[in-house]
Formats: sequence, C-alpha cells, structure tokens
Amino acid sequence: MDIDELAKEVIEDTLSGIGASSVPSGDYPIFLDKDVFSNFLQAFSSVFNAEMVQKDLSLLKGKLGDMIASEKVTLRIDPHHEDAPMSSHFDDEGYPTQAFSLIENGKLHSYFHNLATAKKDGVESTGSAVRGYKGKVSLAPSFLLIEGGEKSEEEILSSMDKGLYIKELSAMHSGLNATSGDFSLPAKGFLIEKGKKVRPVNQIVVAGNFFSLLKNIQELSKERSHKSFSSSVPSILIKVLSVAGDQ
Repeated sequence: MDIDELAKEVIEDTLSGIGASSVPSGDYPIFLDKDVFSNFLQAFSSVFNAEMVQKDLSLLKGKLGDMIASEKVTLRIDPHHEDAPMSSHFDDEGYPTQAFSLIENGKLHSYFHNLATAKKDGVESTGSAVRGYKGKVSLAPSFLLIEGGEKSEEEILSSMDKGLYIKELSAMHSGLNATSGDFSLPAKGFLIEKGKKVRPVNQIVVAGNFFSLLKNIQELSKERSHKSFSSSVPSILIKVLSVAGDQ
C-alpha cells in the first residue's frame, strides 16, 4: 500500500466534495468509477451462480449464447491473474481452479459451477466451490476480471457533453435486487459539462437495471481498479441511467 498516494486520494476526494448539491431529476449519461463498478459487479455476481440459475433465481437461465451485454464487455473469472491477491490452485472441493469466461464479447458464455451443479447441468465444474468450517458447499467467484478498453478515463470524460461522474454508490446491501437486476442507490460524484467537472453532486439516487446497464456500456477505460481482493475492472461509460434529484 502506498500511504502517500492513499492520503493524497483521500484529501482530494474530501476537498472535491465541498459545496456539493443535487441536480434536476432526469436521464443522464453516467461515467461509473472503476472502484464503484467493482463493488457493484460483486453485488450482482450471483446472477452467474449456477445454483441460483438452477433454482430459477437468476434471469440468465436459458440464455447461454445470448447477447446479454455490450459487445465490448468480456467478463472472466481468473483466480490465477497477477492482480488476484489470494490465488489458489484448488477450490474447497479440491477441484482445480481455472480461468474461464462468463461473458465473451457480450455473449453469455458460462455460469460458475461446483461439482453438484456441474453434474446437474452435464458440464465440468469451474472450480468455484466454497465451504465454511460448518457450512455446506456453496458457490462464489474467485476473482472477477473485465478487460479494459483503449481510452483513458480522461479521454472518456472529455467526450461527455453533459452527464454525471459517479464516485460513490451506497446502500448496496438494501438498494438492489440481484434476482430482478433492479437497483436504486444513493450516489455522489460530479456534474460533467463539455468534458469538464463543473461541480460536486450529492443528494441524488441512481436507478436502473443491471442487465440493461450491461447492454448500455459504451466505453471501458484503460485504468483498472486495484482496491478489491475479489475483482479488477475498468471505469465504464453508460449510455443513460435514471437519476432522482431536485424536482
């Protein structure tokens, strides 16, 4: 951990929020910060869980091979990636872990499996079994990875005529439904006009649907998140999301 860099980031984030206010309600292009997107993706990762799919608790059931995201999106589980801090060669059933795609260029390629779900679907386990000391075997993605794009965050932001740069989403424990994909989350960030940060923004709620969001991703940044033990993803530009602010 770079203490000086962390301190600089905390100070900049704190100072940048001084004088924040809301924006008029409406639909806005959204630039979602990489660290925020990392937490957001983890919150919805159960939609790729084979057990949830088999129990009809995921809307991705029966959609293998379908386009479920922008063709720019490739989502992988890669437990051996250089950014994965807790790499393991075996899951909690002793099955070899492996890198594989959940989404490949926008198409749903796979779910993540343990031995039981794999047997039920007639496929091989993906090495995604987890087990507590007293609990039964369940499923969890070891390390989520989304390939980045060719543009920097600055380049993407400069292309925005008017929109919002979201730096924080809260209440993810209560403001989203992984089964339906719906979310409604308090947010903070910046108003963007003609490619520039105009002023800080708070007291807004960003709402939408995870599955629609995946299809509306227009750009992915070169920069990637490195703060999470569970994922590494780029910042993303979303075509439009509903924002509740000033009436």
